[in-house]
Amino acid sequence: MLKDASPPSCAGSGRARGAGLRSWCGTGGRSRPPVPSSQNWQPWDFILITDHGQLRELARVWRGAGHVAGSAAAIVVIGPAADNEFGRARFDPGQATMTMMLAAADLGIGSCHAGGADLQLAREVLGFPENRDWALIISLGYPAGRPLAPIRVPARRPLAEVVHRGRW
Repeated sequence: MLKDASPPSCAGSGRARGAGLRSWCGTGGRSRPPVPSSQNWQPWDFILITDHGQLRELARVWRGAGHVAGSAAAIVVIGPAADNEFGRARFDPGQATMTMMLAAADLGIGSCHAGGADLQLAREVLGFPENRDWALIISLGYPAGRPLAPIRVPARRPLAEVVHRGRW
């Protein structure tokens, strides 16, 4: 569980926040290259949220987004309409989401992602336009009662079960 604490470094103010967000959000920075984007499309926009009331409202957009309500901050990844000219709305925003979560872990900040089913509520809470209709939410904070550490025994399928050589 991510504790409700002071916002992580991405949520600061002024120039430091700008430099951190450039690094986190795919536009590159001193220590990180930009997020890969098919044909350099960069179809994403990001909304940084630190207001606790807004975080609680945002947690209602998906049954699996309850963690957003108690987080210190969240970044919402807004993507293009599903019927966009390229016909691929989810791949690049997914890469941006993963990149930001890895950047957070590198800084000792915990993160958890969620989707959004109630896009009308998301639009009301965040104010993004009607021609954008896909969102991912990344909640951010410091783990309650301990520093961020890798899961020792993750409940994952064994590699031999998921990797096939030559064919299935």
